[in-house]
Amino acid sequence: MLKMTRTPTYLLLAVGLAFQTCGQTTKSGEDFTIDPDIEHEAEKYISPLGANELDTLGLIYSNQLKWDLFEEGKLVHSTKDTTASMPFKAFYYWTSDSLHIDGGFGIFTTLGFAVTICDNKATVKHLLSVDEFPIYKLYETDSLQLRIDVPCNNTKLTLTALPNMYESEPVYGLVEFESEDFYEEGNDGIKKFRSNMIIYFRAIKMDF
Repeated sequence: MLKMTRTPTYLLLAVGLAFQTCGQTTKSGEDFTIDPDIEHEAEKYISPLGANELDTLGLIYSNQLKWDLFEEGKLVHSTKDTTASMPFKAFYYWTSDSLHIDGGFGIFTTLGFAVTICDNKATVKHLLSVDEFPIYKLYETDSLQLRIDVPCNNTKLTLTALPNMYESEPVYGLVEFESEDFYEEGNDGIKKFRSNMIIYFRAIKMDF
């Protein structure tokens, strides 16, 4: 995965994020927390990116990437002790009675997370996606995919609020996770990876 010669994903850094919520308005859930103060902490990590002709909605901003990448069980890349920043996008929307929040580093590829909140319960997954050629798979015997959502362990999710369907204010948050193994095809063939990430974010409302 992530090869400079093949424009691998971990160097392209594109994230996608998806939260789902079943109309919940409680102050906390089984495995997530509502804390309005997380906005102030998130603002320390994000900053304006400047004009971008691809960003007509004002969706993209600069965000610090806190990421450990493991290849075949060995740590091969880490930005957790740096202030490295990358373009980042985040938004939220509804399908039926579920709230989704998607966000991630990159524009045409995505390295990030997908969270589902339903019935007051959150499930965090590591999101990996690419636009052109399928390079990912969850299991060694799977076919290559454009996008995979990788199960995670030791997850933490904090949001400023769970907006209802009629609200349009930005939502700030923090997500932390340790992903399970996944596979990516690169110049050296298909290898096994896993990621640990800490991501602060601001998501704006989108109507589809």
